[in-house]
Formats: sequence, C-alpha cells, structure tokens
Amino acid sequence: MADTAQTTGKLEIVSFNILLKGRDEPQALTPSEEVELPEDSHYKLRITFKVSDDLVSGLKAVSTLYRKGIKVSTDKNMLGSFVPQIAPSEVSLPRNGWEQAPSGVIARGSYTAKLALVDDDGTKQAELEWAFKIVQ
Repeated sequence: MADTAQTTGKLEIVSFNILLKGRDEPQALTPSEEVELPEDSHYKLRITFKVSDDLVSGLKAVSTLYRKGIKVSTDKNMLGSFVPQIAPSEVSLPRNGWEQAPSGVIARGSYTAKLALVDDDGTKQAELEWAFKIVQ
C-alpha cells in the first residue's frame, strides 16, 4: 500500500479496493494505475484498515474528485468510531447501496480522487489516492 496510502495517524491501511456490481473480485486501487469504469456502472470502494494504539472516534471519509486538476466534487461520509483490535476493520463507501459512474460524452475521461480519513478532532488519520477513467 506504499504508493496508495499515506498514514499519518492511528490508522494503518491494509487494502483499498473497488468492487464493481456484477463482478466477484475487487480490484486494488492505486494512483499510478487508472481503473476503467464503464458509463453508468455501479461500484463501491472498500477500505480495510487497522487501528493502532488508541480509539479513533467520529471517523469520516472526505472524498474529493478532480478532473484535469480542477476540483469537481467533495463528499463526506460518517464511518463511526473504531477501537484497536487484532482483526482489521473494513468499511464500504457508500455504506448502503452503490455509487453510479457518470455517463455521456462530457463525463468520459480521466479523473483522480483523494480520500481522507479524518477523526472528530479534525486530524487526518490517513489519505488515499486513486485514478479512474470513465469509458463507453
């Protein structure tokens, strides 16, 4: 995960994947390899992490989407509080349902996304980056 995640706090990222609806196997996400998403496809992000040392309370995911270096959107999702444990914790975004990839000529192309995991004190516990391309 060295090229995908920067861990700055109490979280250690174990894996960061995308799951496309209708496919069994998740695909690893990295900033260096662009994932192809078909127009109108449904997907989820899956983050697996370990909490070290102390409780992480009020963890939220702040996702920022960029196209050609310009910020397109920002979304925030509350994930909850997590305690240190032997088994890693796993969360999916969105928590319920699926995200839908945009469609149309204007939506096609390359995007980058940054996902920050921030606690209720405003401390960035980890940051993930990935790239994707909307294709026909």
